[in-house]
Amino acid sequence: MKQVYMLGAALVLIGAATSADAARSAASSEQVSLLTPVVFAPTTDPRAEVRDECKLGEMLTTHVGDALRRANKGPGVTESTDGDVLKITVTTIWGARGNNWTGPKGLGLDAVILHDGVVVRSTSLHRTTMGGFWGAFKGICGFMERDSVSISKDLARWTRDPKFVPPSEDVTAPEAAIVPASEAGR
Repeated sequence: MKQVYMLGAALVLIGAATSADAARSAASSEQVSLLTPVVFAPTTDPRAEVRDECKLGEMLTTHVGDALRRANKGPGVTESTDGDVLKITVTTIWGARGNNWTGPKGLGLDAVILHDGVVVRSTSLHRTTMGGFWGAFKGICGFMERDSVSISKDLARWTRDPKFVPPSEDVTAPEAAIVPASEAGR
C-alpha cells in the first residue's frame, strides 16, 4: 500500500514539474516585435543630415526587425503596443563624415521592452566602428550599418535572455561631434 502512495506522490510531483516547465517555456517564448517607427531623441538633431542620408530609421527597423524575426520566429516588427514590443530611441549619432581616415563613427540608443504599453525592462547600447578591413572605402552610412547590425544581434539576444547584459562601449561622443555645425565656427 505504501508503494502505491509513493507512486501516486511521484506522479503528482512529475506532473507539477512538467506544468511549471511548460508555463516557463510559454512565458519565455513570448514573441517580441520591434515597435515602428524608430524614435530619434532631440540630441540627434545636429546629425540630422546623417540620419536622413543614411535612412537610419529604416536601417534599424530592417536589421533589428530581421534579428527579432529570426530569434522569435514571429513577425519582427509591429506598429501596435499590444503584447511584448521593443521600443528603440536613438540617442547618439557621432563621427565625421567620410571613411575611416576621419575617425570612428558611433551609434547609441536606449531600448525598452513594453508589455501592453508598460515598461518591463530597459537597457542602453552604444557601438562604435572604424569600418573593418574595408573601412577606407566606406562612407558614414556603411559605418552606421555596421553599428546597427551589431546592435540588432545584441538586442535580439537581450529580448530572449533577461540576464544578458549587452556589451556597450562606454565612450562618449567627442565634443566636436555633438556641437551643431552652425555653432562650430564661433
